[in-house]
Amino acid sequence: MAHLIGRRAAAITFATGLILLLSGHIGSPDTWFEGTAGPYPVQVVVRNPTVLPGQAQVTVKVTQGGVTTVEVSPIFWNTDPKSQPAPDVAQPVPGQAGTYAADVWLILPGSYNLTVAVTGREGRGTVVVPVVAQVTQLLTMQRPLGITLAIMGLFLFVGALTLFGAAAREGVMAPGEEPTPRRRTMGRVVMAAGTLLLCMGLWGGKAWWDSTEQGIRRYLETPFVIPSAISVENGTRVLELKLPDTLFSATPVPRRRRGARLGGWSPLLPDHGKMMHLFVLGIDRPESFAHLHPIVSDSFNTSFRTVVPSLPAGRYRFFADVVHESGWAQTMIGEIELPAPSNLPQVPADSDDAWYDGVAPGDSATLSDGSHLVWQGGRLGKRATIDAGLNFAITDPKGARATIEPYLGMAGHAVVAREDGKVFVHLHPAGTISMAAQQALGLRQPGDSVAGALAKRLAQLDRSAMVGMPTHFADGMLHFPYAFPGPGTYRIWVQVRRGGKIETASFRTSIAP
Repeated sequence: MAHLIGRRAAAITFATGLILLLSGHIGSPDTWFEGTAGPYPVQVVVRNPTVLPGQAQVTVKVTQGGVTTVEVSPIFWNTDPKSQPAPDVAQPVPGQAGTYAADVWLILPGSYNLTVAVTGREGRGTVVVPVVAQVTQLLTMQRPLGITLAIMGLFLFVGALTLFGAAAREGVMAPGEEPTPRRRTMGRVVMAAGTLLLCMGLWGGKAWWDSTEQGIRRYLETPFVIPSAISVENGTRVLELKLPDTLFSATPVPRRRRGARLGGWSPLLPDHGKMMHLFVLGIDRPESFAHLHPIVSDSFNTSFRTVVPSLPAGRYRFFADVVHESGWAQTMIGEIELPAPSNLPQVPADSDDAWYDGVAPGDSATLSDGSHLVWQGGRLGKRATIDAGLNFAITDPKGARATIEPYLGMAGHAVVAREDGKVFVHLHPAGTISMAAQQALGLRQPGDSVAGALAKRLAQLDRSAMVGMPTHFADGMLHFPYAFPGPGTYRIWVQVRRGGKIETASFRTSIAP
């Protein structure tokens, strides 16, 4: 029995550690979203708590007038929305027209469906904003509070021993009767036994507390590294990735009755038609970049492989984005060292793969067809934690607004990474959220408690959405909602499709505290 309890505890600790650590926004815990809640254009910013349970600060900006109420409701991914408490009513922010704020509780680590409902003269509209809640720091107890709690604990300890002794000595005596020497001795024995029992309980509680703290600290300090290997096949460099546990399987795997299996499945969903988005960033050459889409190479969706494009030899970081059926957007990381590329033509593993190796030219980058991608004043005076001003214009060689084609269903993609590798985020015009996570949380049905059911349905929806995507975007403007989480030097890569070709532009900026 003891070994079963130990194994179960280890499994729970391991699962909790994974949930605490893995996130789609490495170093960028906040969630940014721009879209519509029915007829209302909205921008939603969620400042996640650093500990759980904790309160998330939700700001909703509605750019259309006539709004009467804004409500927000965080729903844990596998909870029936009907069983949730009443939504929180966001309050208008003084001095900021159309902006509303609310504090909502996030209790458990994992993914949440943050439903934002806007009511006004155009009726009622709602939108789902996926939010990943996780612990990002350990808080230290302030000394005055610690002393106060210690005094209170000592008072309770002595009080409990007094109750033990009184119960053994006088519990069955009539009122006013004096205890006999035998009962006095019994009271002392019970108090001694109670002291031993309470001390053992305190020791066990401290051991549990220390173990939990060490486990969380270890997971916070140690990134989740996905195993990888580089090989050369017929002159082509091939990168292979192996998800380390069937916890991430997209196909149900039978449970084991014993052992450290976590007893469940976590199916993967295609996001923009891809099971994985892999970003390769240079360490020796920070300007080198690739956005790749590895191909699944096994029946469980746990092994991936991709051709490495014509990047120069050297050390690289990679960030692998996947989305789970639960709406959990996850980023895994690793490092590789690439050998020198061969002189043979490099054929990408996926037609949507793209890469870049060049310098950051300033505020304007010239694309291969002579058009220009311009960062419109966003680099000047930018500071951490405020809107980053990631506004870009695409103009043709004559200076007119250019038409761009969809790239993976979006007008454009952007990657923001700090040069030390501690901040990474993949952005779309909708913000930091994963579109697949938004679908998974918004379309979940009661029957989706069967692992894989929702993943299968969403895969079909994803394919149909990719077929029905718009053929072009004519205004030539891109905006990516985001705020730099802290000071440092950042690289930004912006990707668009022009004339059937994926174009990548690079920018570099320094952010003040």
